[in-house]
Amino acid sequence: MIVVFVSSLLGVAAFSLHVAAAEEPIVSMWPPGSNVYFGECVLLKCTVDSNSTFAWTYRWYRNIENTALTLNLRPLVSGDSYSITAVTREDAGDYWCRAEQRESNITTEVKVVLHVSDQLPPSLTLTPNSRQIFSMEHFTLQCPDSVNTS
Repeated sequence: MIVVFVSSLLGVAAFSLHVAAAEEPIVSMWPPGSNVYFGECVLLKCTVDSNSTFAWTYRWYRNIENTALTLNLRPLVSGDSYSITAVTREDAGDYWCRAEQRESNITTEVKVVLHVSDQLPPSLTLTPNSRQIFSMEHFTLQCPDSVNTS
């Protein structure tokens, strides 16, 4: 709270002024982490943590701010979510989420950078290849050789 004192002919009056910080959108990514691997699916979800009773609407932009994403079949834009199936190198880049609350005349946005890695994600091989392993049963976990993949 900021208190402002204003002089007038009749004396000094005090006014209190409340300055509210603008709510910023938060983008969460699934799978979590800084890299998305070639061929994976990715989901970006935008949320605004707000005490307001008014609804937020979301728009997604790609690489060039203020250029709305067009709807097509591969990336799916649905309100606060943006999902990509089978990520490619071309999907790497900047994404903006713009949140608007029309009743309060508030617009705010945040940028997230999507990094696409050509390397394969880490994996484990389970032998025997079974969904269940029982007590006292033997099994092997192995990291595949990253140099010799077949």
